[in-house]
Amino acid sequence: MSWVGTLLLAAALSVDINTAVEGTWEALYEEGIHLTVQGQLEHAQDALWRALKEAEAQQEDDKIVATLNSLGSIHLRRGNYVKAQQCLQRAVRICNGRDDVDRRRLAVALNNLGAIYNLTGELDKAESYYRRSLDLKTELFGDSHEEVTAVANNLGALALSRGRHAEAERFFLRVLSSEEQRFGKGALELTGMLNNLATLYRETGRSAEAIAILSEVRQTVERAFGPTHHTLALILCNIAVVHSDTGSYREAEHLLERAILISETSLGPDHPTTAHLNAAYARVLRKLHRSAEAKDFERRAKAIRADHSSANPLAHTIDVSEFLLPGRQ
Repeated sequence: MSWVGTLLLAAALSVDINTAVEGTWEALYEEGIHLTVQGQLEHAQDALWRALKEAEAQQEDDKIVATLNSLGSIHLRRGNYVKAQQCLQRAVRICNGRDDVDRRRLAVALNNLGAIYNLTGELDKAESYYRRSLDLKTELFGDSHEEVTAVANNLGALALSRGRHAEAERFFLRVLSSEEQRFGKGALELTGMLNNLATLYRETGRSAEAIAILSEVRQTVERAFGPTHHTLALILCNIAVVHSDTGSYREAEHLLERAILISETSLGPDHPTTAHLNAAYARVLRKLHRSAEAKDFERRAKAIRADHSSANPLAHTIDVSEFLLPGRQ
């Protein structure tokens, strides 16, 4: 069955819209970030597009790069991988060889390009971009900074996806130790990394440990976001996968039914995540010998995927630090 990798967490975004001045780049940018935090991605995209035009008119490269990074992240969240790639590659081109652009923004763009190449199956390129981002962030912040551990987590996820389990576990345990010291056990900020650790345990046959970790993550996310957030749908899917691995198909069925309902409500019936969940549900239905129902959900998933370039829209984290406002990072 399909498994979803590192999760995107809206709670990691932080904005302050109190100082916005109407008509300026700052106001438009802050509006876009505020709308992103509220989950209104279409409106956020429009505001950031207008912010980009304002930054271009001012010919200020740092503002242009900041806006491109945020636009690229939104396109990535919405499953528009080509547009996301275009934004981020342009940001990298501007940053290269420029002394007047915040180098952290280059590290953000490199990380997010790594995520896109992972999604499109170009894993060598993904690893190259992640490592460039990790090297740059380590140079800027040191080994234990949160921005460094975020990229280390992505590299661990990539190693896991390539079957390099020992390398992946080293990355994950390093990140977990650092993040628990920073945030405390049970913190929302740990959920993406814990999801990856559960993936590792599942792939190496440690199903009970995987379910225990995912159940803890489920409780954390539900406390933070409520029972209808799309992140919860991804966690429910992963718990269902482990139950399916162990032959508990009825439990997997119930979890995926709820996950699909959440995804359709929060993201829409045509979102790539909804396609991913429909496909996972179809596999469980086939295990239960309900082929006619399975075919219906397979058709739904195929129709959605026809409009998107990847079957797994959220395999790695977006670098959400780019959503923090300039001067407040």
